[in-house]
Amino acid sequence: MTSYGTKPLPRGVCDLLGAIVEALDVPIADRWEDREQQRMLLATRAAMVSGYLTGPAAGAPTSPPARLAEGLRELMAKYPVTYTPYQRPDETGAET
Repeated sequence: MTSYGTKPLPRGVCDLLGAIVEALDVPIADRWEDREQQRMLLATRAAMVSGYLTGPAAGAPTSPPARLAEGLRELMAKYPVTYTPYQRPDETGAET
C-alpha cells in the first residue's frame, strides 16, 4: 500500500468525530412498537448535531474541537434512549 504522507488527525478532532458517532449511534428497538420512538430519537439527535456544528463547519469563530465534543456529549445526554434496545442472542441461543 502506498502512503501519501497522511497524518493522524489532531486529538481534539478525533474526540469531536467520536462524539458525533456516539450521538448518531442509536440502538435498534427491541419491540416493533418502539421503532417510531427509535426513529424520532435518531432524527432529533441528527438535527441537534447539524445545528450544533453548523457554525463551526461554516468557519465561524468557535471553541476548540475537544470543547465542541464535550458540549455535544452534554447536549446528547438530554436525549437518552428511553426504550429497550435489541440485544442479539449469544451463540448458545441465550440472550446476553
